[in-house]
Amino acid sequence: MQKHPHQRRLTAQEGQSLIAVWHGRDTGQTRSAFCQEHGVGPWVLRYWLRRASIKAAPGFVEITTAPRNPVLEVAVGDALVQVRRGFDPGLLRSVVAALAAEESVSC
Repeated sequence: MQKHPHQRRLTAQEGQSLIAVWHGRDTGQTRSAFCQEHGVGPWVLRYWLRRASIKAAPGFVEITTAPRNPVLEVAVGDALVQVRRGFDPGLLRSVVAALAAEESVSC
């Protein structure tokens, strides 16, 4: 069995690109043939597919922070809520719940 030449970890952008190519592939191509063609192990593809499915799962809220900016960003569907120090947690819960309810109605 030949070692895969692609031993380094993929960046998030490379992983997302790999998933896009996987979804756009010829449906007759096997997973192992795809991985061999793209120089990655099957575990790499499995990892990125799982990561993409978790990120796309309903009910998940992605939270990101800017390293030098004391702003917390909360994404709910297409909405992005910026939270600064001293925010009211009850108000944030109400806003997130309202956005989530609106998102589920529009689907």
